[in-house]
Amino acid sequence: MSYIYRKYGPQWRGHRTWPSLKRGDQVPKVFETRGDFHLDLRGQGLSESVDLGMMRVSYLDNIVTLKEVPSLVLDLSRNDFKVLPKSIGSLENLKELHLEDNRLSDLPQEIGVLKNLKVLRLGDNEFTVVPEVIAHLSGIKTLDLTGNRLVDIDALASLFSLELLFLTDTGLSELPSFIGNLRGLTTLHLAKNYLEGLPSEIGNLSNLGYLDVSNNRLTEIPQEIGLLSKLSILRACNNRLKHLPDTIGQLSSLIMLALDNNELEELPQSLVNLSDHLRSLFVPHNKLSSFVEISHLIQLSELSLAANRFVEIPSSIRDLVHLHLLVLEDNPLTDLPVEISALTDLKLFSLKKIKFTHFPQALYTLPSLEILFLSNVYFTELPPEIALLRQLKIFACTDSQLASVCPELGTLENLTELNFSYNNLKELPQELDTLKKLAYLQLDANSFNEIPPVVSSLPALTYFSCAYNSLHTIPSSLSKLRKLLWLDLAGNKFSDISLECKLDGLQSLSLSYNPLKEFPPALCTYINLEELHLNGCSLEEIPDAIKNMTHLEKLFLDNNALRFLPESLGTLSSLRMLSVTRNSLSDLPKSLSLLTDLKDLYVGNNRLIALPDEFAGLSHLRKLDLHANKFTTVPAVIRYFQELESLDLSNNFLTEVPSFIGDLSMLEWLYLRGNNLLSVPRHIGKLFFLRSLDISNNNLEEIPHEIVKLFNLKKLLIEDNRFKEEQIRDIGVIFKNGTEWIR
Repeated sequence: MSYIYRKYGPQWRGHRTWPSLKRGDQVPKVFETRGDFHLDLRGQGLSESVDLGMMRVSYLDNIVTLKEVPSLVLDLSRNDFKVLPKSIGSLENLKELHLEDNRLSDLPQEIGVLKNLKVLRLGDNEFTVVPEVIAHLSGIKTLDLTGNRLVDIDALASLFSLELLFLTDTGLSELPSFIGNLRGLTTLHLAKNYLEGLPSEIGNLSNLGYLDVSNNRLTEIPQEIGLLSKLSILRACNNRLKHLPDTIGQLSSLIMLALDNNELEELPQSLVNLSDHLRSLFVPHNKLSSFVEISHLIQLSELSLAANRFVEIPSSIRDLVHLHLLVLEDNPLTDLPVEISALTDLKLFSLKKIKFTHFPQALYTLPSLEILFLSNVYFTELPPEIALLRQLKIFACTDSQLASVCPELGTLENLTELNFSYNNLKELPQELDTLKKLAYLQLDANSFNEIPPVVSSLPALTYFSCAYNSLHTIPSSLSKLRKLLWLDLAGNKFSDISLECKLDGLQSLSLSYNPLKEFPPALCTYINLEELHLNGCSLEEIPDAIKNMTHLEKLFLDNNALRFLPESLGTLSSLRMLSVTRNSLSDLPKSLSLLTDLKDLYVGNNRLIALPDEFAGLSHLRKLDLHANKFTTVPAVIRYFQELESLDLSNNFLTEVPSFIGDLSMLEWLYLRGNNLLSVPRHIGKLFFLRSLDISNNNLEEIPHEIVKLFNLKKLLIEDNRFKEEQIRDIGVIFKNGTEWIR
């Protein structure tokens, strides 16, 4: 439920965007923003010997050297630096420096002379120790070390001017006590680590306003948290908390508390002391059953109690008169108290997975309600009184037993979205034709034998889904929907598509899992279509006329009976994604090499033994899926896919991996499962960005030592090989903090 997380606090790492330097520019231009001067040198392949200070740049229509530019913000991220140029020390006016996504493991001593440097961003590098030279940056205010694998952060101990510190996803298992000496801190990010506790000295951070310790292993929060008088946002989601300290009631500035997915059975009574200022409380997925403390928080505007153990909501709910958002879903409730009617400002109410036997009458008296979610209810019809919800814009009642929709729903003229998926509906009332603002209608998995006639009378409709019903035809009246962009009719009983229905503006169409058997000729007249899904339609061939669909960007033909693809596919110059998995293809047309914008190619579960050499032209390919084919060698043409991020070669007949695999420098996911590999090349250690590696179910006896260089590796699967026990132990030591690995 992403709508309830939008105010959980800043997730950004502060990276600002400004116009980028293009390769080949003779003199890069400096841009002014709010009194600072920005030079973007991201991904320019700069050498470590470059003289940054003497670099000539265009500044206020003059050509000057970079060291002459005042209040300089310099972005050197993604330059593949292993060593930062020492000339960085000549930029005495440098105010902000971005070095993200390089390969730095240390910083030159020259950086220590940059007395005007206020912001330093070092995210996603190869640091294991915070460089000692950072201790000389006495004026630094923002330091970002996100995504490094740190075992030592002692160099931070003297950064007393630091205000924003990002240590997210750094593999920390312990936070040093010196953190309490950094009393200038206003923002501290510690999420996605392995912390089991916080030092009591954290209570010394008297200026701290934002603290995020989510996604750790915390079992408790220290009592000293109550000393943080300026703390306004506390996020401690996805931990193992069983209780909160009473001192949390001393947080006199707290406006938001997020505790999702812990093991809390109760909230401290001291929480009532926050009644004057706490605005947002999120405690879903805990074990709470008492509402006593919550009912005193009369200034709350957002409250999520989803997936707890509440069997009833007490009448004291009436005191929370400022609520705008209330999420009670997935609790063992059976009804709502009439006192809900006091929540006159409530705009969003989520009651999913609550097994009401009747439509809660308390809902009728919520005059400001705009969004209402219901699911898993037992009543079979909507009551006429729903017409009282005059402000309703979004309504969903899914996974239930609705057999009819009341005509009065048509009086809710502000409705823009309706979702009745997974019910027992056979028809919709014609009175819904008054919903002139309705843009989204979803009727999946009901009992419709035809598209309800009223659908053709909804002029604002842009998205319509009636998948998994018993439809046979598309009525010609649907042509009236001039704004319709997305149409999903998967899983019905279409055997053909009529030419009588003209949907000229349609951009996305799904007819997957219909008994078509042949590619409908009418589809080739949908020349503006950008996305087409025809999975599981028993198709045996694709006609040459597909070349007329020149705007196609995504084409899904999985799980059919295709034995070949037409050469005319190569004329679809806009195609960015092609998926033909689970067919009977023994080769691919050479013409696909003309698809120079192709980003994703999925051809798994076919009968391929090679890729055409002409595919070398697919230089922008990012995802390539070749799993479950008949490859005995890794296709040599893959070496040219320098932008490749994901490569799946699982379940083939490979006995070795060529060394050029290490040259695919952008690779993040590599799947080699289920082959006959005897070894993994040491060049795999060059894949700096690799996040997931699956080499399970092979004949491997050892892993190259170079695997320790994979600083960004998050998942390693090695089961069903022939590794020695001591090597498995070594792997466990290497990756104990940073990687999920399965032996």
